[in-house]
Amino acid sequence: MANAKKGELSVRLDGKTVSLALTFNALCELEDHFGETIIPLMTRLQDEATLSFREVRSFLHVVLRQKLPDATIEDAGRLIEENGLEVFGQLIERSRVLSSGDDATPGKTPPEREPAA
Repeated sequence: MANAKKGELSVRLDGKTVSLALTFNALCELEDHFGETIIPLMTRLQDEATLSFREVRSFLHVVLRQKLPDATIEDAGRLIEENGLEVFGQLIERSRVLSSGDDATPGKTPPEREPAA
């Protein structure tokens, strides 16, 4: 089962439930794969005018491999076919919520943080 507080999302792949999340390792791998740092990458990936299906599939392949290391690019394509493109948008949204310090509940005000010493 997916842990919403960690930004995980439950999806179906080949009849099985898989939890996806943009973990720190996934973010690093996305930077390596796409050749740019994460903030400009995420901004670009949210631009529907320039986003390609290949990029969406590659993005989901990287994320999928965090839970299923042997997952192929074709597995990522099937994940989209079984769950819809909304999976991509939901992961992007969860990453924004988590980076704001929220508990992955959109619309909730994040708690105040203590300043670093």
